[in-house]
Amino acid sequence: MYFIPRNNRFYSYIAHIKPWIRYSGTLVIASSIIILWFYGVYFRLEALIDQHTSQISHMRKQYEQLTQAQLACKQLEKSIFVLKQDREAFTSKGTIQDELQARALFVIQQAQEAGLALNSYNVTKSVKKSWCLKYPAHFEFSGAIKQMIMFLNKIESSGKMITCSNTKLSRQGGQVFTLQCDMNFLFIT
Repeated sequence: MYFIPRNNRFYSYIAHIKPWIRYSGTLVIASSIIILWFYGVYFRLEALIDQHTSQISHMRKQYEQLTQAQLACKQLEKSIFVLKQDREAFTSKGTIQDELQARALFVIQQAQEAGLALNSYNVTKSVKKSWCLKYPAHFEFSGAIKQMIMFLNKIESSGKMITCSNTKLSRQGGQVFTLQCDMNFLFIT
């Protein structure tokens, strides 16, 4: 009240009010300002701070996951390089020829175990595709039907990448049949 000029209307209104009403009005105004600051500003700032700290912790977790993923990628790149070297070493001509001979011997052994007789064997020209090398070989076996079925089941259940195509079955006489087929030996490149 000391800073308000005396010829002001506000001063003349306040000067004639009882002091307890003035102090009560001042208390109401001050408490209103405090409540507005507390609920209007402080709580919002507190909520924003909490939101930002949770976002920061989430970003830290993502950063940790990213660094772990980068380490995993580096390890995978190293293993890819090693696997490419292994594949190149395997797909060299000598290794494929050795594996081709091993698979042909496997087919012949399975035929002998089934009781079939090998009449002829001929390796034909290889076929190169974008994802594999295919070496077809023509086989001719003779024996009983049960033996031929047992032989084909053994080839199928062997788990080796051998396919059978162009199968021709003809009777020689009695219970003896001739099986002509192309066995394809596949190599993934």
